[in-house]
Amino acid sequence: MIAIALPGLLASGHAVAEGNGPVKSLCAITSTLICDVTGCVRGPANAVNLPVFVKVDTKNKVVETAKEGGDRRTSKILSSHAAGDTLVLLGGELGHGWSATMDQATGSFTGTVAGDGIGYMIFGSCLAY
Repeated sequence: MIAIALPGLLASGHAVAEGNGPVKSLCAITSTLICDVTGCVRGPANAVNLPVFVKVDTKNKVVETAKEGGDRRTSKILSSHAAGDTLVLLGGELGHGWSATMDQATGSFTGTVAGDGIGYMIFGSCLAY
């Protein structure tokens, strides 16, 4: 399984790259749902082999994850756009596509990751740094 990189943001008033959210954010994945053809499993990020923390850099269009044991992964943000308080980011890595929507007013995000026969729903919160 890959370490999924998800973007994030925080409330208005922080430095913003091209009007698309904060330049840098640190996000914590608080809840996940992973499904394949046999069923679904709910749990915290580390219970389904996902990183707990994700760094997001919208200016350089990259997200980075780190897991226990030092496993670090990066993924490019391929597309982003803002609509009102919502920021939408899209990317892909190692045969998986990902998307995330973030509420700039609250810092909450919801992400999805899709691969061959498997899908993830990811929920979390972010802070600018």
